[in-house]
Amino acid sequence: MADRELQGVSKHFGGVRALDDVSLAVAGGTVHAIVGENGAGKSTLGRIVAGSLSAERGRLLLDGAPASFRSPRDALDHGVAAISQEPALVPQLSVAENVYLGSEPKRAAFIRRRALRRAYADLASRAGFDLPGQARAATLRTAEQQKTEILRALSRDARIIVMDEPSAALSAPETAQLHEIVRSLAERGTTILLISHFLREVLALGDAVTVLRDGKVVRTAVTSEE
Repeated sequence: MADRELQGVSKHFGGVRALDDVSLAVAGGTVHAIVGENGAGKSTLGRIVAGSLSAERGRLLLDGAPASFRSPRDALDHGVAAISQEPALVPQLSVAENVYLGSEPKRAAFIRRRALRRAYADLASRAGFDLPGQARAATLRTAEQQKTEILRALSRDARIIVMDEPSAALSAPETAQLHEIVRSLAERGTTILLISHFLREVLALGDAVTVLRDGKVVRTAVTSEE
């Protein structure tokens, strides 16, 4: 059953057609890869799903119901998260503070530090991440920043995570670890929309792949058919 659907979605930037009548269904608990040349519309599609862009035409469905997000924060509140090759963290805050930013345990307007530490430790343990909650975001490597954003998504019970070229800035060992994380998330029922130009990555992780060209869907197939 499709977990997320785009139906007839179009988007222009001035006179440039980024997406043209794109329809796409993503099954729950799978890794669905989006591939295509630069300018094919991959990132635009991902940003629409994650709430940072609005479609001009068409609609999005989440569990069969129409969904419209005003911002990435709004999308996150509805279980849809985004992770890019350049994570958006608050540098001066700790890992734990970034993970729970906007949803911190509070009492009388003060953040409950002990509760925050406990919540973070439990979340990181369940995710299998060895990432100190007290570390400052500004000191993290790219792979650790991505882990922080994944933990933020998990803290909000995200059912869908859009990953836009997540391994582009990673080393080979970091990429291998990211792939393990992606597989683990899908096995737990999280749906991953993976935007990548690495064919080996797509074939290793994707359950299905959609090819875009000039803003249009060329083909969607399960990776075993590729």
